[in-house]
Amino acid sequence: MGLRPASARWFEIVVPREDTHDAVEALARRGRVQFEWLGTRAETSEPQHLQEPIARYRTLARDYERFWPEPVFERRCCTLPMEMSASVALHQILHWRDAAQTALLDLKHAEEERETLAQWRPVLRALSRERLDMGALATAGPVLAGFCMVLPAEAQVPGMATHLCQEAALAAGRALIGVLPLSEVQPLCGEAEAAGGHCLSLPDWLRGNPAACLLALPVRLERLDKQIADLIDMLPSIRREDVCKQ
Repeated sequence: MGLRPASARWFEIVVPREDTHDAVEALARRGRVQFEWLGTRAETSEPQHLQEPIARYRTLARDYERFWPEPVFERRCCTLPMEMSASVALHQILHWRDAAQTALLDLKHAEEERETLAQWRPVLRALSRERLDMGALATAGPVLAGFCMVLPAEAQVPGMATHLCQEAALAAGRALIGVLPLSEVQPLCGEAEAAGGHCLSLPDWLRGNPAACLLALPVRLERLDKQIADLIDMLPSIRREDVCKQ
């Protein structure tokens, strides 16, 4: 037992078993209580029953916590036992996830597209003086496929030597854009990743030359930002509907 800067006053509290966790929480909130366990070793294993629901909660929180409201700690009456409370809370979260599935999927796609647009901006700026038909690259097929590869400045991809492409210097590296047989897209992108680069997908909104696509980029971004904001605003209403159904 360590030394204390002030004298301690010992007390004992007796509560019903189902109220134990709430009583401990209430005392802990005071910030001036030290607990000393006097029970048996077998009794200390009780929190192990919470390990599975806690692990499931953390998995859900990793994917969805940014959409949840800030936690509110308030005094409650007649709460359920801890294990049952955890089960009920998980049920509510899973119910919300299922109800919000369509909005969450749309949000994921919109955010991925916005990230792709951000990656295309420097490439289109570097190619703005070129007379490439971006629409033809995006819709090439069925034998050929358009591609855009972003590489570090000194990186080399052996398979590029035999393909038709245009190169452009970027602030941090270079971009290669062109066409190649469809069957070679995945192997070539694998080589690009091995060299420290990556391939950009060619979205269907690419039309005209790079300069025209660059001018259309802010409009596309604005539309995506509004879609993302609307979807995020929709999620709280799904939460409220979920609570009302419980």
